[in-house]
Order: sequence, then C-alpha cells, then structure tokens
Amino acid sequence: MIIHYLIIFLLLTISMGAYIKWAKKYGLIDKPNERSSHERPTVRGGGIIFPVAVLCWGLLFDHSAWPLIISIILIGGIGFLDDRYSLHQLPRLAVQSISVFILLYFVEAFELPYLFIGVGFILITGWLNAFNFMDGINGISVLYAASVMAGVYVYRESVTHVPDSFMFATGIALVVFAFVNLKKKAIAFAGDVGSLSLGLLIAYFIADLIITTGRWEFILFLGVYGVDSVMTIMHRLKRGENIFEAHRSHLYQYLANELKISHVTVSFLYAALQFVIILGFLFIPLQIAWIYTIATLVVLVGIYESATYLMTQKMKIH
Repeated sequence: MIIHYLIIFLLLTISMGAYIKWAKKYGLIDKPNERSSHERPTVRGGGIIFPVAVLCWGLLFDHSAWPLIISIILIGGIGFLDDRYSLHQLPRLAVQSISVFILLYFVEAFELPYLFIGVGFILITGWLNAFNFMDGINGISVLYAASVMAGVYVYRESVTHVPDSFMFATGIALVVFAFVNLKKKAIAFAGDVGSLSLGLLIAYFIADLIITTGRWEFILFLGVYGVDSVMTIMHRLKRGENIFEAHRSHLYQYLANELKISHVTVSFLYAALQFVIILGFLFIPLQIAWIYTIATLVVLVGIYESATYLMTQKMKIH
C-alpha cells in the first residue's frame, strides 16, 4: 500500500516539473495586469496534477470509480483548454454541467427526489464558479482544500463512498502543488484546470457527506468561501459592476492587495477559520446543528461586512 502512495508522489512530482517546463516553452504564463494580485509572470495550469492524481488513484486502488474519475478528468480537461485557448463560455458550461451530472450519479443523488437533484446541481455549479474565482492569491486554494479535506477525514466514518486511499492520493497532490504555489513568489498557479478539478473534488467530498448522513448542515464546510463569494457578488451588483469580469473585490484580495498582508498569511487565515468552523461540529449535538450552521453563517457575514467597511474607509482616507 505504501509503495502505491510513493508511486503517486513520484509521478506527480515528475509531472509537475515536466509541465512547468512545457508551459514556459509554449507561453502558458499568467502576466500581471491591473486586476492581478501577483507582480511577475507565473506559470498557469499547475493544477493539472489534480486530475492526474485522481487517474493514478483509479489505476492503483479502485477500478470501479470511473464515473468519478471521468468527471474530474472532463472538467479538468475543459479547464486546461480554457487556460490554453480562452474558450467560449458555451463549451465550458456544457462540459462542466456533464461533469456535475456524472458526479451526482456517482454519489447516488439520482435516487433522491428531482427537486434535490436540481438543487444539488445548482449548488455544485455555483460552488465550482466560486472556487474558480476565489483562486486569486498564492496558496489560498491548496490550503482551503486541505482544511476541508481534513474536516471530511474527521467525519470519514460517516462517509461510505470516500475511501481513505482517495483522500491520501488527493492530499499528496495538494502537497506537491503546495511546493510550487504556497510561497511568497509562486512558481505556478492552479489555473482553471486546477481550480475546477479541485473544486469538483471538494464538491464530491461534501455531497457524499451530506447524502450519506442526511445532514444539510455540512454545507458549512464551504462557509468561508461561500460567504466571501456571495457577499462579493452582492456588493458588485449594488455597484452596477459586471460580475463576470475579473476583479479584485474579494475580502482576501483587499487584505492582500490593499493592506499588503502576505498572500500566504491570508491563505492560512482563511483555511484556519474554515477548519475551526468544521471542528465545531464535534462539540455540537446533532439536534442543534442547524442553529450552529445558521449562526456561524450570520457571524461570517458580519465579519465580512465589518472588515470590508473598515478597509473601504481606510482606502478613502488614503
């Protein structure tokens, strides 16, 4: 068993090094602009190792999980093409929708009433786009994903479809990617291939946890990102902005760009806050879990609004 994890680590490490060389040769580079949070050209698409990790896991551990593997490869593939060629929204949306439906099939969501299937599709699609947009500073996606995965691992006895081997394989991919992303000057960014495939992986963990336990409250595992994304969209709509255009309006972007707090520090802050919220479920009776969930979301909204207001006032003064 250990030799299998070592093989995955070596394959991912080699793949990452080879990809970075290839990306530099063919110009797959993110160049800074006025909306960027980085200051130097950086390789885009390093998150390609997440679909590779899932494929390796399927070949080495579980030959029956092909619906899950195909969904991750599909969404990662369309993300890679978008990184490479800047695709039109229609093929992106079509492949993304297919991937989400395959994922719902794999977690046996189609055994639920149609209403729940529709809600699940909308929520996962919204989550994917939120996770994609939130991937804006060094380390934030990899650390946030690690915090959610660690939380799922705590509750793994309730998750029937997520074997430890899958979490370990995904964790190895996070470690390898962290070596090139979780630093002051990142060597590579995840790109759409990374953020979409990693976002779908997280959606799989949470969807399976919710369906298996029947507890919708586990949506709180995505609370920090969710509140930042939704509140940012609401503020941008209020200002009359196009919410589909690139921007630097997320709270974490204000912290990193306006207050000049280290990217890695902000990323750790987001991940740590999410993990603490997840651990809260260990001390809350199931009977009042819904109260904990709603109260936590209200507090997160309060934190977002207060921090955004204070920073906005500070920016006006300067």
